[in-house]
Amino acid sequence: MKNRKWFTIVELMIAIVIFTIWFLSAYLLIYSAINSSARSKNEIIASNIAREQIELVKNIRDTNWLKNWDWNDLTEILWTWNLGDSTYYVIENDYSWAVPIKMAELNPPFDWTKGKVLGNLNVRLCSDSQWRYSHCVSWEVKTNFYSFIKVEPLVTKNTITNSDVPVVWAFRIESVVVNNEKWYNEFKINTIITDWKR
Repeated sequence: MKNRKWFTIVELMIAIVIFTIWFLSAYLLIYSAINSSARSKNEIIASNIAREQIELVKNIRDTNWLKNWDWNDLTEILWTWNLGDSTYYVIENDYSWAVPIKMAELNPPFDWTKGKVLGNLNVRLCSDSQWRYSHCVSWEVKTNFYSFIKVEPLVTKNTITNSDVPVVWAFRIESVVVNNEKWYNEFKINTIITDWKR
């Protein structure tokens, strides 16, 4: 038998198939790791923005206590909490103003659906030159994040009459951050803000 110096076509085809399977599996593993890393990064950013919004609401309440005002007084920022129907707001730190918190009511009726949120420029977040997130100004870099809070009166049930009873010294706050980088993801935090001096 003669020594073979060259691969046959069948051996070459088998080698190409094995190399292709190896290459595709390595590529898919790396692609999956990159996607997982990006998703984790976006979840961390969204959770921090949502927590910051809740903390800003608590800051308003605590500052009012220090000033001896009503706990839900927003005269420095807005007029007052809307004690009627649910109301949506944007809230953020204001680094260039004497009042450190900026808050604005979203025009009612605010539609909290995917298409409407993504089309609403008032809730879109941008990053400034110091990488701080804030609601967009024309010169800032737009991000794929959108944020707002929902403020509604806290309601409990009367177990005897099975009727709703409003709690006049508490609000339910829902902080919502949407990330639209690859998929539409909502991150929500709920809390109850109370007049803790009672």
